[in-house]
Amino acid sequence: MIGPSVTELLPELTLAQMHELTGEEIARNVHAHPSLSEVLMEAAHGIGGHYIHQ
Repeated sequence: MIGPSVTELLPELTLAQMHELTGEEIARNVHAHPSLSEVLMEAAHGIGGHYIHQ
């Protein structure tokens, strides 16, 4: 990952990978609002076909 504020996304993604979390488990995690990490929540919901914002 490359870009501004990527350091906000890396901890959650590396933790998810280390613990082999599913998209559903990532989606159920608490994500601060407003924040860039909400992108991860939205993507995780989308994996299951349940986008919050379309």
